[in-house]
Amino acid sequence: MKKLFEMNKILCVLSYLFLVLTIIALIVFVFQLHDMFCYYEGSTFYDLFYNWHFLKFLLIACFSILTLYVAGSQLQKQTDMNCINALVELRKQLTSGCNRDVHFRLLPEQEQRNLPEQESATDNKEYNITPFEKIPMIDIFNYLGTIELGALMVEKELIDMKTFENQMGYRVENIFNGTTDAQIKVRQHIQNERAYYDSLLWIKRKMNL
Repeated sequence: MKKLFEMNKILCVLSYLFLVLTIIALIVFVFQLHDMFCYYEGSTFYDLFYNWHFLKFLLIACFSILTLYVAGSQLQKQTDMNCINALVELRKQLTSGCNRDVHFRLLPEQEQRNLPEQESATDNKEYNITPFEKIPMIDIFNYLGTIELGALMVEKELIDMKTFENQMGYRVENIFNGTTDAQIKVRQHIQNERAYYDSLLWIKRKMNL
């Protein structure tokens, strides 16, 4: 995630640099064009294109701008790839470890009916889900914080709103629209500690929840 933010900063700087260099190149081109017309007064524009100095300048200017454009495009692709990798990592975090139990306990009531309890007869821990009452508060902090990272990516314009909604929107809806005891308790926790959940509450407003 840190690498993604760093790449985005670099991309912004290079975008401004590209804009400045493009403006400078255009200004220089206009002045050079004016000077060449003055120097070759009486010559037609067709004649100028047969002048080596004019063609050399034109080729250098076009090549420079093209190089900057290609470099910017490649950096944008790299940033997009880092963004996708960051989203994949966030999804893994939300469905693994302590976040897994919180995620399942915040599902709608009808989807929880088939979830096995930790006290069930099965010995396979992979399928056992800890009851919400036994989930440590630190795990809930961690789960909400992970969703906040996704919301922060939207705030920083690293991803668009549609991408966030496709990847994490239903998790936010489960929290703020749910009617189970777990969902109500988590909402109350967010309300009581709202100072620590700026990004989460911001994305809630953006989703009109």
